[in-house]
Amino acid sequence: MDPIDSLSLCESDQLLSLAGREDCSRVIHAMSQQAALSLLIFDDNLEPGLYDHPAFIDAVRRIATGDANASIRILFYSPEKLLHRCHHLPELIRRLSSRVEIRQLSRAYHHAFFVADGCGVVDRRVASRFEGIANFNDPARAAELNAFFNTTWEMSSRNIELQALQI
Repeated sequence: MDPIDSLSLCESDQLLSLAGREDCSRVIHAMSQQAALSLLIFDDNLEPGLYDHPAFIDAVRRIATGDANASIRILFYSPEKLLHRCHHLPELIRRLSSRVEIRQLSRAYHHAFFVADGCGVVDRRVASRFEGIANFNDPARAAELNAFFNTTWEMSSRNIELQALQI
């Protein structure tokens, strides 16, 4: 059994060190599968191995259709990578456009993060690398990232290519 499977969102306060794509993927998928109300994704490229994976897509669909107060917001920089490398995520966003919001960053960032239900955090200080930290219960760090996300969200825009696809 994977030790990550024994961790509970908003309960297990254990700092995890992420050493690569597989670690990031396992933690993001575990957190998203446990999340009930919200996901924040801040990632320049929306790496397909993390976010275009069936486990993640199923979790987003479940959250978006499960509660009227659910919130899924995504900030990214590169629409070309999203549209050309991801297949499932754009389609899901298209179908759930009233429940999943996506915007384009005005510039590239070197930081990437993921927040689930306001407590679970995956924090990659260097977005181009899959090394970082994670914690299934770090509401203080989640609040800091949420505040940064909200500020950046206000400065972001809807992308014309995505609007053309009705995303």
